[in-house]
Amino acid sequence: MRDRREDVPLLVQHFSVLFGQEMGMDPPAWTDPAMAVLQAYHFPGNIRELKNIVERALIESAGEEMEPEHLHLRTARTPPDDTAAAKGRRHPSDGVQGRPHRGRR
Repeated sequence: MRDRREDVPLLVQHFSVLFGQEMGMDPPAWTDPAMAVLQAYHFPGNIRELKNIVERALIESAGEEMEPEHLHLRTARTPPDDTAAAKGRRHPSDGVQGRPHRGRR
């Protein structure tokens, strides 16, 4: 996906039609800013990641025109803030020590 950014609009349209049919709705229009966000996104995954992003955005938008806020992408400009550490909470396993590994018997 990173090397084929020019394919993103075509794939987004394909997945929009596919999921729109599954959800019983017309495929929504994508705003230029939303498409620009997708084309600029550094996809750590593959085409399945784009497919998942489009599906989630369709659910999120409820058939409205797609805007960047429907995408929920983490970019260099928007660091993740949904982690426990970012919210000042500790993960339940922080500081928990397990039993020492004894190897196979």
